[in-house]
Amino acid sequence: MNFEINNKAEAPRDAEAEKKKLFNQTTVYINAGGRGTRLESIFPKGPSGVTKALIDFNGKPMIQNHTDLLSELGFKNIIIGAGDHLNIKEYYAGQENERLSVVNTEKQEDTGGDLIKAVRETENNGENILVENVDTVLYVKNVAELLAQHEKSGATATIVLTTKKGVPNEGAFFVDENGKVVFSREAREEYGLAEPDEWAGFKASSTGTVIFKTDFLKSYDWQSGQEPLSVYRDLIPELIKQGGLYAYNNENNLFTDTGTPEKYHQIKRHEKKLFGALGEKYLNQDKE
Repeated sequence: MNFEINNKAEAPRDAEAEKKKLFNQTTVYINAGGRGTRLESIFPKGPSGVTKALIDFNGKPMIQNHTDLLSELGFKNIIIGAGDHLNIKEYYAGQENERLSVVNTEKQEDTGGDLIKAVRETENNGENILVENVDTVLYVKNVAELLAQHEKSGATATIVLTTKKGVPNEGAFFVDENGKVVFSREAREEYGLAEPDEWAGFKASSTGTVIFKTDFLKSYDWQSGQEPLSVYRDLIPELIKQGGLYAYNNENNLFTDTGTPEKYHQIKRHEKKLFGALGEKYLNQDKE
């Protein structure tokens, strides 16, 4: 953890207090509203498609693996963006409280629209919203470092990028030497982003995890009923244009998803070892 503390004797105590503050001012939003179309060949399709959040991994639904770990890590609260998957709401019946809420929507309006609606509809949210996907298995090398970087950089949003090879949309994001994202190949053409001819930095790929300032999402010029809004095709390009998007380089750390039959079977074969080791590693980051 790269906290700047002058008094060496107080360093451990002050660092721990700073870490607790960073987690306590961050709400986690889990994007769980997808249709799961790629999994229809191996799972039954319901009224809203395949509910990926309720697929079993390591003895419990995938969404429960997320919420259990996030609660232990000490985030302020968790919002599950369930789209029109009412069965996710049913699964958490009796479990919702000020630290956990499930938000359904009658009409899905893409990842960005559903995110903004959920943030506006819920209370008790922190200063930042950390967005992640329910079907992603990801190891962030140092979560406290990520949160601290987001605060210190003054970024409106910080995107977690991977340098792994062979991932979807490999090298889609261009990051300059100051850590600012200057281009994305995932943007809609109307945003007019131009791939730089020369720049000093690195190319990397998205892990599906982004931290947004809560006020940015609440005040964004979009209302339900307008054109659907995407996180990666709309919100991210807009932030690049504004110069407000920075990157956290997660390097070559674990990143995969369970959204295809091949990936599902691969993760399923190693589920006990993978999920047990991953949770333990997250909970012991500061001891490494």
